[in-house]
Amino acid sequence: EGAPIQKAFEALNGKQPDAALAARITAFQTRERAAQQEMQTAQTTLQSTASNVQQQLGARLVQIVEQVRARRNAAVVLSKNSTLANSTAVDVTTEVLTGLNAALPAVSVTPLPQGAQPARAAPAGR
Repeated sequence: EGAPIQKAFEALNGKQPDAALAARITAFQTRERAAQQEMQTAQTTLQSTASNVQQQLGARLVQIVEQVRARRNAAVVLSKNSTLANSTAVDVTTEVLTGLNAALPAVSVTPLPQGAQPARAAPAGR
């Protein structure tokens, strides 16, 4: 839609557009601003929803990991990505995921409530 308007404007060679073209330009710019605002709103909603899901998972994940650590009498629990090598005998991924799925079978896929702060990244090594 913008290309024909652009061509018509360029064909004027610096002259002022007539009322009809000016109205088309204004209408196009108005729709463009509305679309940009709608995209911004959708992006904000998506980010808020992702933060809400991360908060729900993060809160339960820390609890489950701590329970597994205590049950196994481990001093620490590390992310697999934080190790150069590890043994499958000490891998608790399946145990943690099973516990997480049991404790939190579903999450709310909705934006954060108004005024709620987005989740912060969990500290490394937790």
